[in-house]
Amino acid sequence: MPARIRLARRTTVRRLAPNARGSMQALVEIVRQIRRGGQDPVVRAQAEELVRDLPENNKRREAQAIYNYALEAIRYTDDPFGVDTLKPASEVVAEYEVSGRPVPADCASQTVLVGSLARALRIPVRLRVLGDETGFYHIHPELKIHGRWLSADVTAESASSPKIRSQAGLGFRAPAAVEIIREV
Repeated sequence: MPARIRLARRTTVRRLAPNARGSMQALVEIVRQIRRGGQDPVVRAQAEELVRDLPENNKRREAQAIYNYALEAIRYTDDPFGVDTLKPASEVVAEYEVSGRPVPADCASQTVLVGSLARALRIPVRLRVLGDETGFYHIHPELKIHGRWLSADVTAESASSPKIRSQAGLGFRAPAAVEIIREV
């Protein structure tokens, strides 16, 4: 657990354009939050705590530790339509560590948490965005482990489809009609 935790409400809430432009605004903010989160002292301390007992330089086990932590720390909750609520990783970590209860958040905030923790451990991150001509409907991070990109979509664990839930885990990649990949 990080030494000092402050609960600071820095959640970004903004009304998005109901089209691809709104999705791009959200994507830019998600990338910014991940980059900032990977340098945040609270996030870095939590990342170090997650891997403290792991063998040195075992990026696969580090990625699994991040994935497991995100599963514990966040309870998947949809945002209201047309509104994007984005919680910084430091806020999610602080709230979870103080309360001990999962923090309600959507796929974007889960992406920020996983991406920030990975960057804190120098694991390369890219984003997989799923959508259609009206914008994106899902986003999740992928982590580069031993030259391969592994999906770290923790929302698959709470999917309504039993087939998806049964396949969920680090490395599971849901099929998509349209996708955009962007490195962070």
